[in-house]
Amino acid sequence: MPKPGGILLLALDVVMACSSGAPPPGTIPTVDDALRMLDRAVNLARARDFEGLCSLGDGNCRRHLEMAGRDAIPPDPPTVVGTRTMPTTTTAGDQLHMGGIVLVVCGIDANGEHYDSEMLVFHGGSGLEVINPIYWGRTRIGDSANPVTAETFPPVTC
Repeated sequence: MPKPGGILLLALDVVMACSSGAPPPGTIPTVDDALRMLDRAVNLARARDFEGLCSLGDGNCRRHLEMAGRDAIPPDPPTVVGTRTMPTTTTAGDQLHMGGIVLVVCGIDANGEHYDSEMLVFHGGSGLEVINPIYWGRTRIGDSANPVTAETFPPVTC
């Protein structure tokens, strides 16, 4: 039989998790939530706030920024040409792979070059986070069901 204090701590943990206001990790955001995060990324990029942009959550952000170019920030917001839901999955060992909303975007960067890329918006536990906030790059979001290949992700035109 559990100790009474243990039950209280468990109940307190549940209450605190429910009162934090943030959905649990792996919860799929709405498309509107994802679009708001894209707007936030666009505003940060236009302000050249690369620290703020990379703080949206992607550990590869600085590398993607260097590849896409700090001087290539598009003058216009990207066109969202599609969305898809990537489910949250759990693999052996209970490793959680965050699902979310993938935004497929395209446009013309500051160098006059066409870009098309994808951004994943997901709930990381403390709020919304982004994989690939460098939307003017050429990054695709894949998973085990949708590996990144030319056949599964053909070029997009705006």
